[in-house]
Amino acid sequence: MVTPETAEQWIGEKPQTSVLLPELPVAMLRNATLLVGFGSMYVAVTSMTDADHRQQFFAPIIDEIERILTVHTVYVVLRETAPAPPAGGDSR
Repeated sequence: MVTPETAEQWIGEKPQTSVLLPELPVAMLRNATLLVGFGSMYVAVTSMTDADHRQQFFAPIIDEIERILTVHTVYVVLRETAPAPPAGGDSR
């Protein structure tokens, strides 16, 4: 890791630090953001064009979401068709 002193010698001034993370230089956060952006684009393009990749990584997630939505739908239907509690009865 480059020390703040070395960075100051290289760029001719003290490196700017992040407001949210004062121990990290702004340049490091910008570089990390750039790399995350390229990595995310790669994953998105690979997922859209490679059926095997999509099947391996996204099929389990889609199956889980479908199951959750099915359970939620059944819950809503049962709740709407459940008989009303008796008036004046115990509220427990």
